[in-house]
Amino acid sequence: MKLHTIPAEAELRLECSSKANARTTITLKSGSCELFGSELAQNCPYVIESGSKLALFTWHGCTLAVGEEAQQEQMDVDQEREDVVEHQYVSTETNANIAHVNTHAQLEALRDQAVLDAATAIRNKEASTAGKNSCREGPRVLLAGPVDCGKSALQRVLISYAVKLGRSPMLVDLDVSQNSLSVPGTIAASSISSYESVSVKNYAVCNVGPILPSTSPLVFWSGSTNSTENMALTKFQLSKLGECINARMKYDVETRNAGCIVNTAGAWVKDSDGYELLKHAIESLQIDVILVIGQDRLYSMLSAYCNASPSNTTGTDTRRDRKVIKLPVSGGVVSRDKTMRQTAQNSSIKSYFYGLSHFHVKGNDIADLRPASRSELSPYQHECSFNDIRIFKLSAIALATSMLPVSQQQATDPIQLNAVEMSSLLRHSILAVCHPLSVEAYDQTNDNSKLYLSAVSGFVVVEEIDMERNLVKFLSPCAGELPSNTMLMGNITWIN
Repeated sequence: MKLHTIPAEAELRLECSSKANARTTITLKSGSCELFGSELAQNCPYVIESGSKLALFTWHGCTLAVGEEAQQEQMDVDQEREDVVEHQYVSTETNANIAHVNTHAQLEALRDQAVLDAATAIRNKEASTAGKNSCREGPRVLLAGPVDCGKSALQRVLISYAVKLGRSPMLVDLDVSQNSLSVPGTIAASSISSYESVSVKNYAVCNVGPILPSTSPLVFWSGSTNSTENMALTKFQLSKLGECINARMKYDVETRNAGCIVNTAGAWVKDSDGYELLKHAIESLQIDVILVIGQDRLYSMLSAYCNASPSNTTGTDTRRDRKVIKLPVSGGVVSRDKTMRQTAQNSSIKSYFYGLSHFHVKGNDIADLRPASRSELSPYQHECSFNDIRIFKLSAIALATSMLPVSQQQATDPIQLNAVEMSSLLRHSILAVCHPLSVEAYDQTNDNSKLYLSAVSGFVVVEEIDMERNLVKFLSPCAGELPSNTMLMGNITWIN
């Protein structure tokens, strides 16, 4: 073990090798320390998987022990073990951490105002519930910035700080390439009300797994890790997600008062199409606080946009004027290459089917941990006939304005569902299982939007295609029959 004595308002930064065939542990020996806003317990070893990039921050000073746990049974005796931690150092350049906690304090002031408005409305009998439009909501915050600037880390920090104070904020992730609530190729939202869930996730982030929400997340499937490939579909789903959030906020008082924190894709600031999606997300989700991380140009563009457009209102002045705030980039941010991103995506899909790897603490002892044998879920294999399932692939057909008559709109649905023929090419494809109610509505109306604008029930992966017997085998995280036999296909694959 290597001991690090960290002064007040400093952080220990760790960069673990992605090739190391071992894990390391972090143990808080004295003082207090937090990881992504959640405090670590003293004398409790935390297992850190290889490939992790972490920053452990302390407000009052602490002592941390970084140790390495070798898996000798998986290695040759004569082979020299690689160092798990490539870089570990203490940094006092933590201005970004100070800015983050100050931002949290300002958001808490807005939440307190929302709670006061709701209590006043009930006391004055101006609304039968605190969810009526006459009550001001908590802040709706959107994080924007380039790739690898620390948006996801900031979202975790703000969520953790809010939950520790008893809030129930809604976490919304619009990053289809690295979604923290579901598999890649999705946008999702979920209310977070349990500090244990966030705390467990802050441990599990070392395994690059999804956040553990307190409720089942609302998930929309696009089937691609690039939002701009199908602009029409992304915009439709963002608008639908905004409607669902408004419906949840209307009757869920705790979530309404806490607001939501929205993470966006870093690729959205690279070109005009991405910036168009960013503006559409601001309008659809009724964002009133925009946090721009590490890009002056984007800050200037969004400031000009918000000053030129009025705030969203629904009859009464319930939304605040939009505020655009610039935050510094943390010095501990590490850029990820294409290989590391692909590894993270594969790990996220694996955690969906097999669950997050976990460990058991017995005093100061850590039980042995192997993802293959100590996972939370045991996936099941389903076998279906070709005639019993329907697989559709989403495609966009948008006509240019010059091709349409004057003052006319496109009559056909811009999002088409193309039936997929069963073949060996489907092997390893990720399929979204449609909700049975949306399937019923689609069969009755033949409206494509009933499927692609409805939240999916879950996901399966095609393991085997038997063309001779006309059978397909799926891997599912749940036993029993699938919710429906209608599925949506994208371009995301995963090899188990």
